[in-house]
Amino acid sequence: EFPVVFIIGLADGTLPHNRSLADGEELAEERRLFYVGLTRAQERIFLSYAFRRTSYGESEVTVPSRFLNDIPVELIEGSNIRHRRQKTIKKASRWDWSASSSQGIRQVSSRTKKQLPKPNLQTRAPESPRAPVLTEAKYRTGQNVYHKKFGEGVVIESELTGSDEEVVVAFSEQGIKKLVASLAKLEIKD
Repeated sequence: EFPVVFIIGLADGTLPHNRSLADGEELAEERRLFYVGLTRAQERIFLSYAFRRTSYGESEVTVPSRFLNDIPVELIEGSNIRHRRQKTIKKASRWDWSASSSQGIRQVSSRTKKQLPKPNLQTRAPESPRAPVLTEAKYRTGQNVYHKKFGEGVVIESELTGSDEEVVVAFSEQGIKKLVASLAKLEIKD
């Protein structure tokens, strides 16, 4: 146990993890682990999640963890999550971020506001062509394949994923591997 505990990343998709959302047992296990983290605090616990998160170059608004709803309201200090989220959305969706100076944000007067320049459409990069969507799997269950690093194996499962194919292969030396077909460069050994 610790006097103060911080649990961060409390957003659906992080805690609980995306892979646990569809499986009730895995979701229950993550809820149990969250509870264990909560009970390690002797005096105070700080719970945190990011309103906006950037992952793999993509920015997205997050949803607070469903586990936060399990905490009794009388145990929470500060404004509630829903109120804080609405306040943040309101601020983040305005061009003139006006706030009281007590919050550490300087108020923008109407005299100092500047117009945003109009976009120069001629400097926009051309859109890259999209990869064609696959309609037929190249690999099938039971097929013998060879991989340069993993050696010989047998296809267990194959699934089309838009413009590519995910292949699950049982390799004799390396075990089961899930591979993206376009990157794995599997050789069919039939």
